Amino acid sequence: MNKDVERILLSEDEIKDIISDLGARITADYSTSDKPLIVVVILKGSLIFASDLIRRIEMPLDVEFMK
Repeated sequence: MNKDVERILLSEDEIKDIISDLGARITADYSTSDKPLIVVVILKGSLIFASDLIRRIEMPLDVEFMK
């Protein structure tokens, strides 16, 4: 563990599970909608999380970026 880190709140596996659950919930919530799903990614911090999440959403979507 990094000496600057006091403690780890969530393990890598826990984060993967949470992202998978969130992707499944988004898929379920928006799959019956006739509107397109647009994921807006705020750069400088969320790109990695957003890419992991987008892979777990099982429906067509568009991605937009904001700086």
